[in-house]
Amino acid sequence: MFSFFYLPFLPFQFKNQEKMGSMKLENNGLVKIIYELTLSTALELVNYGLQLSKDRNLALSIAVVDKSGNLLTFARMDNAGLITIDVAINKAKTSAYIKAPSKAMEGIINSGELSLTTIPNILPIQGGVPVIYNDEVIGAIGVSGSTGEIDNEIATQITQYLNKQ
Repeated sequence: MFSFFYLPFLPFQFKNQEKMGSMKLENNGLVKIIYELTLSTALELVNYGLQLSKDRNLALSIAVVDKSGNLLTFARMDNAGLITIDVAINKAKTSAYIKAPSKAMEGIINSGELSLTTIPNILPIQGGVPVIYNDEVIGAIGVSGSTGEIDNEIATQITQYLNKQ
């Protein structure tokens, strides 16, 4: 059962507070529609990435995080190095945190902003790409195990898979 308590310190009041359970809020700035990456979609993205990697004879690790950078799913292919686990996850986190490819942070670091290397979970190298839906970042992909350019290319192809569906 749902009950509503009047909170006098709130700067607004809902219309028809007594009927709150059946009320729909109008989009007047109080609410926002937020899209989220589901686990089933994250698993599809990883499987697509694994197929891309297999087709190119690569041994990669692939991570998918939500828009907050929390891990949704991960896969490490046979023969992928152990270090690729943390690298893939942190590339994805970096991309989710900055809402841009992790390559952007690499450029900033290379331009001399070394203090940014002290931010936890930020990995300023290629291979992290945001997953975008309706112009909103809903997650990110991190790929590790090859060169930065190839990791970035695979991650980009994985994110484009969502748009094909």
